[in-house]
Amino acid sequence: PAPEIWAEALEGAMKGVGTSDELLINFMVIAKDEMAEVRRAFYKKTGKGLVDWIEGECSGDYKNTLVALSCRNSEDDIDLKPLYWT
Repeated sequence: PAPEIWAEALEGAMKGVGTSDELLINFMVIAKDEMAEVRRAFYKKTGKGLVDWIEGECSGDYKNTLVALSCRNSEDDIDLKPLYWT
Protein backbone atom coordinates (compact mmCIF):
# COMPACT_ATOMS: atom_id res chain seq x y z
CA PRO A 1 0.00 0.00 0.00
CA ALA A 2 0.91 3.63 -0.43
CA PRO A 3 2.53 5.48 2.51
CA GLU A 4 -0.69 7.47 2.91
CA ILE A 5 -2.58 4.23 3.58
CA TRP A 6 -0.02 3.20 6.21
CA ALA A 7 -0.24 6.64 7.83
CA GLU A 8 -4.02 6.35 8.05
CA ALA A 9 -3.76 2.80 9.45
CA LEU A 10 -1.21 3.86 12.09
CA GLU A 11 -3.34 6.79 13.15
CA GLY A 12 -6.36 4.51 13.44
CA ALA A 13 -4.43 2.06 15.61
CA MET A 14 -3.45 4.82 18.05
CA LYS A 15 -6.43 7.19 17.90
CA GLY A 16 -9.12 7.30 20.55
CA VAL A 17 -9.22 5.55 23.88
CA GLY A 18 -6.47 2.97 24.10
CA THR A 19 -4.01 1.85 21.49
CA SER A 20 -4.62 -1.26 19.43
CA ASP A 21 -1.21 -2.77 20.11
CA GLU A 22 -1.62 -5.74 17.81
CA LEU A 23 -2.56 -3.54 14.85
CA LEU A 24 0.13 -0.99 15.64
CA ILE A 25 2.87 -3.62 15.78
CA ASN A 26 1.69 -5.26 12.56
CA PHE A 27 1.44 -1.98 10.66
CA MET A 28 4.86 -0.77 11.88
CA VAL A 29 6.63 -3.99 10.92
CA ILE A 30 4.94 -4.33 7.54
CA ALA A 31 5.54 -0.67 6.63
CA LYS A 32 9.17 -0.64 7.81
CA ASP A 33 10.64 -0.59 4.30
CA GLU A 34 8.80 2.64 3.47
CA MET A 35 9.11 4.31 6.86
CA ALA A 36 10.57 7.64 5.65
CA GLU A 37 7.61 8.08 3.31
CA VAL A 38 5.18 6.90 6.00
CA ARG A 39 6.57 9.48 8.47
CA ARG A 40 6.01 12.26 5.92
CA ALA A 41 2.49 11.04 5.11
CA PHE A 42 1.66 10.69 8.82
CA TYR A 43 2.78 14.25 9.53
CA LYS A 44 0.85 15.57 6.53
CA LYS A 45 -2.28 13.75 7.71
CA THR A 46 -2.12 14.46 11.44
CA GLY A 47 0.10 17.53 11.81
CA LYS A 48 2.14 15.59 14.36
CA GLY A 49 5.25 13.46 13.95
CA LEU A 50 4.92 9.68 14.16
CA VAL A 51 7.58 9.50 16.89
CA ASP A 52 5.77 12.14 18.95
CA TRP A 53 2.49 10.25 18.60
CA ILE A 54 4.10 6.93 19.61
CA GLU A 55 5.80 8.53 22.61
CA GLY A 56 2.44 9.86 23.75
CA GLU A 57 0.65 6.50 23.36
CA CYS A 58 3.24 3.92 24.44
CA SER A 59 5.82 3.39 27.17
CA GLY A 60 8.90 1.41 28.15
CA ASP A 61 10.73 -1.00 25.86
CA TYR A 62 7.62 -1.27 23.70
CA LYS A 63 7.77 2.47 23.02
CA ASN A 64 11.53 2.36 22.39
CA THR A 65 11.14 -0.47 19.88
CA LEU A 66 8.35 1.30 17.98
CA VAL A 67 10.32 4.57 17.97
CA ALA A 68 13.35 2.72 16.55
CA LEU A 69 11.16 1.22 13.82
CA SER A 70 9.57 4.58 13.05
CA CYS A 71 12.98 6.26 12.74
CA ARG A 72 14.20 3.64 10.29
CA ASN A 73 15.13 4.69 6.79
CA SER A 74 14.57 2.39 3.84
CA GLU A 75 18.31 2.07 3.24
CA ASP A 76 19.12 1.00 6.82
CA ASP A 77 20.40 -2.51 7.33
CA ILE A 78 19.21 -3.38 10.81
CA ASP A 79 21.08 -6.17 12.50
CA LEU A 80 18.94 -7.23 15.44
CA LYS A 81 20.42 -10.04 17.46
CA PRO A 82 19.02 -11.38 20.69
CA LEU A 83 20.76 -9.93 23.73
CA TYR A 84 22.20 -13.30 24.71
CA TRP A 85 24.13 -13.49 21.40
CA THR A 86 26.26 -10.45 22.22
